[in-house]
Amino acid sequence: MKYMVLIAGPEDPPGSTSPERSAAYDRILRWWEEQSSSGKVITSLPAVGMVDDMSYDTRQRRIYLAGDQFVDVFEQKDPDHYVLLAKIPGSFRAKTGILIPQLNRYYLAAPRHGDKDAEVRVYEVQP
Repeated sequence: MKYMVLIAGPEDPPGSTSPERSAAYDRILRWWEEQSSSGKVITSLPAVGMVDDMSYDTRQRRIYLAGDQFVDVFEQKDPDHYVLLAKIPGSFRAKTGILIPQLNRYYLAAPRHGDKDAEVRVYEVQP
């Protein structure tokens, strides 16, 4: 099982996190612990596997993880607490996505698989 792990960076004040400077996935945890001055684990939550990147929506305080078959959406309740808001069906090995907050859209690149052509799926971000 994969996990989303948020770790306080060296410049983060106690009790706060900046998702731009945070790490996702358990395999990155050790690197961040060695690189950050605190290495404090903020939270660890089960998340979709095979993720290449993540997007953070500063306005709605959400993290989007595109992985194998699903897009996981986590909401930041406060600096130290995140909850899984939605597990949205994606596509086989569709693990590259981008959030365009100005358009309230999340775009997911779905690769060709079997008899299905590659496509870009468009999701409307809900408030």
